[in-house]
Amino acid sequence: MLTFTKLKLFIKEMKFYPVIVRLYAESLYEFLEEKKILKKASPSIAKLLELFSNHDNLLNNISAPMYSEREQLDFLYKISQELSLAKEIDNFFHILAHNKRLSILKDILEMFLDLQEEKMGTKIVEITISKDISDKEKQTLIKKIEESLKSKIKPLYKIDENIIGGVVFKFENKMYDASLKKKFAQLNNIVENKIAIL
Repeated sequence: MLTFTKLKLFIKEMKFYPVIVRLYAESLYEFLEEKKILKKASPSIAKLLELFSNHDNLLNNISAPMYSEREQLDFLYKISQELSLAKEIDNFFHILAHNKRLSILKDILEMFLDLQEEKMGTKIVEITISKDISDKEKQTLIKKIEESLKSKIKPLYKIDENIIGGVVFKFENKMYDASLKKKFAQLNNIVENKIAIL
């Protein structure tokens, strides 16, 4: 049962959520920089984020309270092994699990990559496509987005069959939607408006 005290704590937590995420992301960034493995670790962190982005419920399942801290970490260590993550990132998982913060891991990873790109003057762009595309097509897409934004980008791909075709890209809380789903919706609105006039 959600008591008034629990509700107050929840609201307080939500208020400080962005601050908490940033603190953890900055800590990870500084730690990896101090260990001189920042450049080496970043691509695998991007892969981990891509995994969580393409499997929405994966992190929710891992961080579910029904699992013990040990079980949660065992699952993350298996993923870590698959992606060849540095042991320092495994240590970071341990800190998050101990502090009951695994549920915000995806947001921390996003913020970590944002911080890195900020320092390099590159924008992180989440690119949603309906199906996987070839490396050549990805390069063409990246070039077009970079020309549009007048900046180098670091792409983070997400596959969503619901957009039908085309592309949606997001950066810095802005979104550009050139999906077929949106075009069909616009076409449908035009047809409905014409019918309403008749």
